[in-house]
Amino acid sequence: MQSGCYIPFHEPPSVTSTPTPTVSFSTEQSHLIDQAIQGLLNQVYQYCTISFGLASSPFVFTKVCRPILEHFYSQSFRISAYLDDWILAASTKQLAIQQVLAVVALLQQLGWMVNFKKSILTPTQQLGHLGFVSNTSTMTASLPMKKLRDIRRSIKQALDHPHRQSTRVTPAIRVDDAVGRTNEVIVTGLQSKQLN
Repeated sequence: MQSGCYIPFHEPPSVTSTPTPTVSFSTEQSHLIDQAIQGLLNQVYQYCTISFGLASSPFVFTKVCRPILEHFYSQSFRISAYLDDWILAASTKQLAIQQVLAVVALLQQLGWMVNFKKSILTPTQQLGHLGFVSNTSTMTASLPMKKLRDIRRSIKQALDHPHRQSTRVTPAIRVDDAVGRTNEVIVTGLQSKQLN
């Protein structure tokens, strides 16, 4: 496999004019190699990193999720996904349980490993999601108390030390981002869009 040699596995005929160096094996060696390859093919592998870099990772992950989400949209699931942070909404507790079980079952069937320690699979009317606390009984979204305290602390630091550069203030989130995101939640009224 080194020094420019390779083993062709069901490779289509080459259209290049330059011959590719190959390695010949005896029947016994071929049998051992076949066994080794079959052993590798029957195992589950997991990438530690995306091979084409981190910059395109969110885009690729979203593209992988799209057909799964479209499947659930076609079944009238109210599901919203931001990368690996998914949320379901249902009109009844029983429907929510059924839909959660269906989503988990399909993801596992597709070979995904669901992190049950981080997942909340029990229906609830109040849930923290994407930095906000959503409450479906009052149809409101609010900032968590910790985030509000951090914003207040950052504003106080900025007002107490106006001569300092903004890089010296260490807010949990930038104030303009917090105000912008809060306005978005108020305007959208807890609605989500399907992926296009």
